[in-house]
Amino acid sequence: MKIALNKLMGVLLAIAISTIAVAQPKKITGRIISSEDQQPLPGVSIVIKGKKTAAITNAEGYFSIEAAPEDVLRISYIGFTPQEIAAGNRSTVNISLVSATSKMDEIIVVGYGTQKKSSLTASVARLDKRILESGIRANPAQALAGTIAGVRVSTNSGKPGAIPNIILRGGTNFDGSGSPLIIIDGQFRPSLSDINPEDIASMEVLKDASATAIYGARASNGVIMITTKRGKSGTSEINLKVKTGFNYLNSPYTLLTPEEYLYWGRKALVETYKVNGNQSLLNASGPRGTGNVYKDAAGNIIDGNYDLNALFSPMRLTDQNRELLSANDGWKVMKDAIPTNAAGQYDPNGTYADLIYKGFSYGDNAFNKKSLTQDYNISMTGGNEKGAYYANLGYYNEDGIARKSFYKRLNFTLNGDYKIRTWLKSESNVSFSRANSRDQAQTSDVNYWGRLLMAAPTMRGNNSNGEPLLGRNAGDGNPAVNMDKYSRKNQADKFTLAQSFKVDLYKDLYFRVGAILMYDESFNESFNKDFRTGVMSKTDPNAGWDRTRSSNAAFDRTVRQTYNATLNYTKIIHDDHSIDAMIGGEFFDAYNYGLSANGKLAPTDDFPTLGLTSSDANTRGQNSYHLRERILSGFGRINYDWKGRYLATFTARRDGYSRLIGDNQYGLFPGASVGWLLHKENFMVNTSKWLSFLKLRGSWGKNGNIGEVGKRADNTIDVYSLQGGYPATTRYESIIGFSLGGIPNPGLRWEKTNTIEGAVEYGLFNNRLNGSIAYYNRNTTDKIASVSLPGSAGVNSILTNNGSMRNRGFEADLNYKVLQSGNWNVSVGANVAWNKNTVLKLPFNGNEKNRQNGAQIYDPASGRVIWAGGLQEGQEPGEVFGYLTDGIIRTTADLAAYNKIDLAAGQVQLNNAAGRPVASQQLIDKNGLTGFWATSLGDMKWKDLDRNDTIDFRDRVSLGRTIPRWTGGFNVAAGWKGLQLFARLDYAIGFIQMDVKQMWALGSMQGEFNGTDLVKDTWTPENPNAKYPIYVNQDQQLKKNYDRHSDMFWKNSSYLAFREVTLSYTVPKKILNNANIAGLTVMVTGQNLGYISNKMLALPERTGQQDGVYTIPTSLVFSANLTF
Repeated sequence: MKIALNKLMGVLLAIAISTIAVAQPKKITGRIISSEDQQPLPGVSIVIKGKKTAAITNAEGYFSIEAAPEDVLRISYIGFTPQEIAAGNRSTVNISLVSATSKMDEIIVVGYGTQKKSSLTASVARLDKRILESGIRANPAQALAGTIAGVRVSTNSGKPGAIPNIILRGGTNFDGSGSPLIIIDGQFRPSLSDINPEDIASMEVLKDASATAIYGARASNGVIMITTKRGKSGTSEINLKVKTGFNYLNSPYTLLTPEEYLYWGRKALVETYKVNGNQSLLNASGPRGTGNVYKDAAGNIIDGNYDLNALFSPMRLTDQNRELLSANDGWKVMKDAIPTNAAGQYDPNGTYADLIYKGFSYGDNAFNKKSLTQDYNISMTGGNEKGAYYANLGYYNEDGIARKSFYKRLNFTLNGDYKIRTWLKSESNVSFSRANSRDQAQTSDVNYWGRLLMAAPTMRGNNSNGEPLLGRNAGDGNPAVNMDKYSRKNQADKFTLAQSFKVDLYKDLYFRVGAILMYDESFNESFNKDFRTGVMSKTDPNAGWDRTRSSNAAFDRTVRQTYNATLNYTKIIHDDHSIDAMIGGEFFDAYNYGLSANGKLAPTDDFPTLGLTSSDANTRGQNSYHLRERILSGFGRINYDWKGRYLATFTARRDGYSRLIGDNQYGLFPGASVGWLLHKENFMVNTSKWLSFLKLRGSWGKNGNIGEVGKRADNTIDVYSLQGGYPATTRYESIIGFSLGGIPNPGLRWEKTNTIEGAVEYGLFNNRLNGSIAYYNRNTTDKIASVSLPGSAGVNSILTNNGSMRNRGFEADLNYKVLQSGNWNVSVGANVAWNKNTVLKLPFNGNEKNRQNGAQIYDPASGRVIWAGGLQEGQEPGEVFGYLTDGIIRTTADLAAYNKIDLAAGQVQLNNAAGRPVASQQLIDKNGLTGFWATSLGDMKWKDLDRNDTIDFRDRVSLGRTIPRWTGGFNVAAGWKGLQLFARLDYAIGFIQMDVKQMWALGSMQGEFNGTDLVKDTWTPENPNAKYPIYVNQDQQLKKNYDRHSDMFWKNSSYLAFREVTLSYTVPKKILNNANIAGLTVMVTGQNLGYISNKMLALPERTGQQDGVYTIPTSLVFSANLTF
């Protein structure tokens, strides 16, 4: 019996041991990818069903979790169908999640909350996260280019850290401008500068008034909402991202070589001489003249730093200067382009002398052919059921193409969530950024990339001792001479501290209260050491120098405080009715203050300190200021859903704004929208095989805007401008008085926009094909604009509610998963937007259509002169008027046939010179005209639209609009296993631009400056079929073949931009296991690869009349994303 009992106990013990062994939890690892494109899914939740054990996938889709064999793993991710998998004896689980409704059920951030995309009734779009992951950027603004329908991003400068212009649906200003409101984690930001793209979790654009009404007074131009990353429960990881970019110069213009410059420049002087009889520049000292010298009478080499005659290189070759050819210093010989006599003046019977010259490249001294950009980020994220965290440290360093220019940014972000009680959650945000920058300081960007680049290329560059020569002057001279003489220190710091609490009052009711404090400050300091301005003197130490030693310093700080509270209620009633309601209030305060000081005549170059500048009268200045504005708001929103098919949203906000005064401070901004999910209707059941999703939606809403109130030329804001200006007057008998500098303006009202929109959103073939089509009509009334006043008014201008305008258009986007098969995936996306702006109403002024400004032109339909352009009711703003070219006078037959009087040539056009009127010699002789230039071979013919044989203002026509009609973009993605290719393009169509520098160069407006290679296609007797008229010196003072608004330079600026191409490779997990690396992805990106556009436009993204430009460099970027 005892033996049997012992056997029984042994059997039971063995069973228990085996059971315990079987039930012992073990580690399960795996990777989760999307079945659509085989891409890893970060942030997927893996939970042991019925337990608290959980994990989350990392950036590469990998996870690890402890599970017993009898456990069931539940895998879920927003937008994908959940899966449940028995743990069993598995040690590895690789899962492909299937999209539930494609992008239709992703969570979209809206004002003060979130919503499912499928239940949205407003127009809200999200930026594709792949764009932020590729390439290298100083800020996230450029990532929006061509990615969201109706949003146009135009990059107007390639300088380090530059912020592109962002315009939504044609803007609300008459000139097509208008910047959207920017909200980052609930805090208003004036721009997207100094934001680390790596910290961004999502970026949404709120477009229609139903979506933006919740932001009321500041949202008429749309809203860009950025949500930063936060930690997630169930895992922890460290991520390191390294990006290095090589930026390559894109020269805005192809210039003539020194030899070509001399050839064409001297021929231009002769053609000018044939008109005005002046040929003094041909044998004078200068960049095109041959009067420059090498040695003085005593045989001493002349130094161009002390003698203007030795600054430029062209000379007739002589026995004395021939030795320069053997000096190995770049001297060359060419035949003169024109025949001259012994004195060096033009003589058709003279000889073609040998010229000795030397070339100099200003661009080589002004620009880096290649610059470096570096971007480093290290982040940590993790969490459990009690709390979660995200922390990132980022450093960005971009060297500019312009020498000595740079932009450096340091960012730190810490976001934390902690569940203090089951009913109380804390959400904290801390962020800091410091940006240091320097622009080239010699002159403005326009001049640096235009005038300076085009300065005469025959400057000698250096003297016989190898010392650099300055050239023409400090602004247009050799940049290397003074580059280190300008000290510039610019620093911008931004610190944000945010704290909110979420209190769960009941099951369906919670209260959230939050506060945000932001310090936004800058300190800018500049000091000019003694710098060269011209030719020096050996007897006067100050000649050719600026010894002012001016010093400037400015500090500016804006403290922004935002306090808000919301009460949120969510309830499902009888399974059919869903209500999500929110009511809240907000107080915003912005206090801007600062000070600045300047001085000059510091004792030496070693002391930039303001305290060491001269204390003499009129050598120092100082200023300080204090500005404050406040907004007090109440708002609410109700979302209603019936049976998951019928949707409605109602929104309202009331704002009180301190910048307005009197009875106009408060405004109410409501919005409403409805939606219908047709695919869920019973009568649509037969379409379910091919129709996955179909939603109709419509919206209406009102927004406000006072963005133009107090706006200064430098885009800073005088928040007290409507209260009038009262500057102090000069002391009189020791008493200070105050004058009226600006009149109070209590009558100015809110600028208001009313927008209606209708749209269709669809998904076909299990959402492999999805997209949307929307139509909008936005009317802006009580337009705020500045109106000029007569001098007798005592003030120059006043802000007024100047009429109304309309934006009307449609938008469409399309995404198609072309291929989903095994390891292959291919998808394409496209979006397009069409917009037209129209002036609806203007204040009565007695003019037809209450016209403001405009141009008089001949109307062939009525046979009379009419006013066109400017602002007129019923017309589109942004129209440009100019002359039409009608070919070139190529032959004597053309010359005899073109008998016109060109009065426009005798008027001031673009280059501030009147010139003289022009007429054919036949008309001059016939009519006894005096003070006219005679038309000659090579001149431009102009279309005489009113057929009165006179070219004047009446012969102008509309050349086009400056506001794009069509905008959009394309993207394509293709992958095989871990290899992925992504490309992005964007475009704008239907607008014009004029690059003034092209006219300036072809017309040789500044005389001695260089021309572009277009000069080689100007009319000559040897090239009568050339594209452009004859090349002369300073066309604006002669016949104005170039110097006028015309179709010769106003060009179609439509473009297709090749924004980026990225090739990435995710290294297989098995290769990384031994190194304890969770994931590794490497990328190479080509960024800003070029445009298909008109070659006369240096930067086609710009609009209107433009000048020199800091072009956007092409970048080659290498990056690695490493996860532990």
